[in-house]
Amino acid sequence: MKWCMRSKTISTPIKQALKQAAETLKQAGSQSPWLDAELLLAHCLNKDRSFIITHPEQTLSTAQTKKFALLIQQRRQHTPIAYLLGHKEFYGLDFIISPNVLVPRPESERIVDIVKDIAQPQDVLIDIGTGSGCLAISLSPFFASTLALDISTQALAIARKNAKRHNRNTIRFITSDLLSRLPKLPPYSHLMITANLPYLTAAEIRAEKSISREPRLALYGGTDGLTLYRTVARQIAALQKIHHYSITLLCEINPGQKMRFKKIWPQRTVEFKKDLAGKTRIGIVRF
Repeated sequence: MKWCMRSKTISTPIKQALKQAAETLKQAGSQSPWLDAELLLAHCLNKDRSFIITHPEQTLSTAQTKKFALLIQQRRQHTPIAYLLGHKEFYGLDFIISPNVLVPRPESERIVDIVKDIAQPQDVLIDIGTGSGCLAISLSPFFASTLALDISTQALAIARKNAKRHNRNTIRFITSDLLSRLPKLPPYSHLMITANLPYLTAAEIRAEKSISREPRLALYGGTDGLTLYRTVARQIAALQKIHHYSITLLCEINPGQKMRFKKIWPQRTVEFKKDLAGKTRIGIVRF
């Protein structure tokens, strides 16, 4: 059976469908073809993945076969699994995901761990470029107040749905180009700012097919990938001239950007943390 919309198969066993789909995805370069096929078929059948594994002889209807074929075709073209399923787990929570937001990555969970270790209950959390809201929503229970900022109104719509889904009703969502529309906060507030901003170069985006379907607005970070972080540096400097805030800034970066990131803050001590793979991933700057 070929994986195309013209498939005339009336009933295909799960085992056969999975094998053919996994072979197709492997040829397309998937690093996890069997897992991808199992997740997509479970989605088609509205079942858990465990059902797919334990019922290999159950047959698919014509409609299910066609739906599965369409999903496999989209996955072959590098559409992320999270977009096809419509959700993605992050830090133990299930988030609604659409092509309007970046797919949450496991390495970003390190930010949550670090912030939880250093946060104080009276701190204000500000998540810049919130996207799906995964950082703000995961961290909001540990803060007195939480602001989630994004320039994309479409991304904020998804973030609001996720906040409602997880009963994070106190998060304030703001359409803002980084910190440009940050509301005035009480004097001497301590701001915990998380920033998982676009940090890829154009060449890096072109070289990685797996991200070709994700929004460029959430990926491209300028010529060297650090343009937006330089803008944040200028915005924080302006804030410090007007308000008496103390600030801890946590930024996700590419491991190869460590030294260039450090040069953005010549008057500050920059601390770096590694992700679970042992790669430099988080830059911490205190003001």
